[in-house]
Order: sequence, then C-alpha cells, then structure tokens
Amino acid sequence: AGYYNLALLELEEYQLKKAEDDILQSVEIRTRMQDSLLVAESWKSLVLVYKAMGDLPRAQKYLAWAEEIGHRYNNPETLMFCYVYEGELLYRQGRHVSAIKLYEKALDILLAHPFKRFQALTLLRLGESYGEMGDNKRSLDHLLKALKIFEELNEKHEQALAYGNIGWIYIFDHNDSLALSFAKKCLATAESIGAIDMLGYAKNLMGYISFSEKKYDEALRYFDEALVYREKTNNRLDIVATRENIAWVYQEMGRYNEALEYHMQTLKSDLEAGNEGELAKDYNGLGRLYTNLHNYTKAEEYLNLAYALSKKVKVAPQQADNLRFRAELALARG
Repeated sequence: AGYYNLALLELEEYQLKKAEDDILQSVEIRTRMQDSLLVAESWKSLVLVYKAMGDLPRAQKYLAWAEEIGHRYNNPETLMFCYVYEGELLYRQGRHVSAIKLYEKALDILLAHPFKRFQALTLLRLGESYGEMGDNKRSLDHLLKALKIFEELNEKHEQALAYGNIGWIYIFDHNDSLALSFAKKCLATAESIGAIDMLGYAKNLMGYISFSEKKYDEALRYFDEALVYREKTNNRLDIVATRENIAWVYQEMGRYNEALEYHMQTLKSDLEAGNEGELAKDYNGLGRLYTNLHNYTKAEEYLNLAYALSKKVKVAPQQADNLRFRAELALARG
C-alpha cells in the first residue's frame, strides 16, 4: 500500500515518472500476494498516469488487462472504470461512435451500482462526444447533468472541466458571450484549487474564443499562457492541441511560414499517435494553408485526406470545415 499511496500523491502533483515507478513497484508486490483485484487497481492507476502523459497505447494496454480481471471476478467498479476510460481513449482518437457505446455500457452498470462520481464522469464524457459529433443539444444536456452532480459532490476539478466543456459547446453554437462566461468559471475554479491542467484548459478555451472573435494578438497571448501550463503537466496531446491552435492564429494573421511550422509539428505528433480525429483537423488546416499559399495541388491533396478521415470517424465539425475549405479552394482556382 505504501508505494501505491505515494504514487497517488505524485500523480496529483504531476510527478508522472515517479508515480509510474511507484505503481509498478506496487504491481510487483501485489502480484506476489496473488491478489488479482489489487493488481487491477494498480493497473487502473497506471492508466491514469499514461493518460496524463498522453501515452494512449500504454494506457490502452493496462486497461485491457484490468478489464479482463473485471470480467473474471464480475467486479462492477473495475468494469465501469475500464469502459469510461477506454471510451475516453477512443474519444481522443476521434472514434466518437465507439466511445459512446462504451459510455452507455458504463451507464448500464450504474443503474445497479450508483457510483455518483462515475455517473457524472460518464455523463461528462458522453457530452464531449456528442459535442464533437455536432449534436450540441444532447451534448449540453449531458454536460449540465454532470455539472450538477459534481457540484453536489463538491468535486472542484471536475466542475472546472464541466464548465470548460460547456464553454466549448457554446463556441460550437457561435455564442461567444456564454462561452466566455463558462471559460471564466473554469478558470476561477481551477485557480481556487491550483489545478495546473485545468488552468491550461481554461486559457486554451479563452484563446479560442478570442480567435473566433478575430482578436488574434489576444488569442496568441492566451494560447502561449496555456502552453506554459500544459508543458508543466507534460501531456503530449494537450500540448499538441494548443500548438495547433497557434498555427491557426498565425494562418489567419497571414504569417504562413510560422503557421506551417506549427501545423507540421502537430501533424507529426498525431501521425505518431494514430489519432484520426486530430489528423482530419491537421489535414484541413494544411489544405487551407496551401490554398492561401496558392499551392492548389497540395491544398487539394490535404483536403482529400481530411475528407476521408472526417467521414470515417464521423467528426461533424471537421466535415463542415472541409466543405468550407473546399469551396475556398474552388474560388481561389477560379
């Protein structure tokens, strides 16, 4: 228990390598004890470590092992954890339909075993996925239900996350004033508990709101602040997302060389991770950039890649962007 409890504290403080080492020590000890459920508990914590690192393949490996134990012992808490976090990994890869199916399996367990925190977390993840698929009404419904439970439980970190997610839905609905209101709630809640990851999340959201309002210098300032926080947590996926946002700002400012540099950085990272949803966004960005650079052959090549991927993983915002950027390319070609 000593190594395991120490690791949980290290995880909270983003000492991820130390947490990983101590959890692996606990796995070794618990394996010698021949207690499979305790081993699975350590594996679940490794999932959280690797998710925080942005290392999806290793997180997936330990989830699969923990899920096997959950099925073997018919342990609802372990299975629920696995369904929610496997769904989140699929969400991160842009596979939203598959993610939703797993979240619904978790909700089925919750009907018989009402773990309120996991109920709220599952509703929150469903809200995220519906938002990415363009179903803003259903997304907002799930997110508000999740927020209500988190407020009842006084879970400040998750409250901040819910505020931020609701802010994103209002961005998708082109309601920047409500988006900013929830972004500020996210920021204030994160500041109240010193949550570095949520501070980065809030600043990234505020940067995107400024970007949508064409306040590009302000957007860059927010994104730069977000990047400072995200580099402290060392989550590769979050860092890549903010760098991509910076690329879009430079692109709108006509600073195409800087935009290309950031776009290629994010493309490299997403190719390495096999993140199809994010790759669709990368290809759309590069397609539009090459249209602006009057390299129409390359623009068409990237937009075709974006179209195929966004259709495959059913990412509605990227499908909409792709149609818009194709129209821009056609107009530029005359």
